[in-house]
Parts: sequence; structure tokens; C-alpha cells
Amino acid sequence: MADETAATVGDVLEELMTAKGLTAYRVSQLIGAHTNSVRKALNKGGAGLSLEMFRGICAALGVTPAKVLGRLPAFELLDVPVKLKGRPRTMMSGDTEDGGDE
Repeated sequence: MADETAATVGDVLEELMTAKGLTAYRVSQLIGAHTNSVRKALNKGGAGLSLEMFRGICAALGVTPAKVLGRLPAFELLDVPVKLKGRPRTMMSGDTEDGGDE
């Protein structure tokens, strides 16, 4: 595994499978799932992969889910302005910035 991050969960799982010499068929046998379900999840980059199957595949590969997720690029949140309904509220004496009382 040359690079530190992969684009998708499916990419990471496929890299680990290749490194361990495991096929989707063998992984499906180990976790008790249909081969097509494993292949489909991997081909979609992990989209639609249930948590149960993800954990099972990780166990079959001898890695923790955290190790797999740690190989993904950081998720960046969008900078979306907050829209307030109605009139903007002015702070009254005794209010805190979070809107509650002191």
C-alpha cells in the first residue's frame, strides 16, 4: 500500500484484500455473505455497505474498522452561512452567546 490515503472505503478494502491474497469470494465465505453483495459493495466504493458487512470484511482482513477509515482523506465541511428564521435576536443582559441564561 504505497499511498497513505485512498479515495473510498471500497478502495482501502480492495487494497487490503489484494495484499492478503483474498478474493471477494473468499471474504464472502468468511463472513457468511453472498459473493455478489461483497463485490457490489466494493465496486461502488463501499457505498451501500452495511456496518455489519463492513465490520465482517475488516475482521476477515485482520484490521480494525478504524484502520480502514483512517486511510480515507479527511472530510471537509462546507462553509454554509446560518440562516435565522424571523428577526435577528438581540442579546439581552444575562444571556450567553449560546442563547441560554448564564
